[in-house]
Amino acid sequence: MRSIASLIAVALLATGLAGCQQLFTTSLGKSLARDDLPIPSDLTADQAAELAALAKDNQKLASALVESLVDQIAATTDAEKKASLQASAASAAIVASGTSEALTGLIEDYANDVTPDTQTLIDLVKTIQAGAQGTGVVTALSYLDPTAEGGLSADAAKAAGLGATDLAIAAVVVAAGALPADIDPTNMDQTQIDAFQATPEFQTASNIIEAAAALVETGSDSAKLLDDIRAKFGLSTTTP
Repeated sequence: MRSIASLIAVALLATGLAGCQQLFTTSLGKSLARDDLPIPSDLTADQAAELAALAKDNQKLASALVESLVDQIAATTDAEKKASLQASAASAAIVASGTSEALTGLIEDYANDVTPDTQTLIDLVKTIQAGAQGTGVVTALSYLDPTAEGGLSADAAKAAGLGATDLAIAAVVVAAGALPADIDPTNMDQTQIDAFQATPEFQTASNIIEAAAALVETGSDSAKLLDDIRAKFGLSTTTP
């Protein structure tokens, strides 16, 4: 079956870009993506959204999609298409970072009033920082900053299927990229805090976590949870 799939891939690639695009919007595309089949550089908004959906359980495909979409978005002038591609890129970037499972576990701990110990947080930050190094990951997640030029609003993110948890994960991944290595984010000295808050990643992450808060009811358990995450990672919407 693999040899047949490979022959199909070669045949479609030989027919040009259109065939390749069609391939990637089928279930066959999901398996072939693992063999490093290149992603077209001019996906339509619908194709990108379908690929992002396929990538939800495929980190390799998500990483390739993010890298391709970041370049395509930079060259896209149509505002509506750009926003749609950004939503797909951000969705894929959450998967590409490889941190969703770890951060979801952290969120569940907070929701159950379980406070992680220092080493757990340090190890978590290491994991997140490693995930943030993927090509285009932080750039794609930064599209979720509603205050950035062309950034997605909380409502636009929600319409694209991204919820408060997705945005919270995005914010923490962006923030972690600006934290020193081997750091406990809850026990930073003032010099470290000042340096962290002076980074553009800090403000971007703060804006994204604020967008996440806009998707939950004020005073709800979800809102309190987001406040807890914001406090643990020192995120604030106040520019230092």
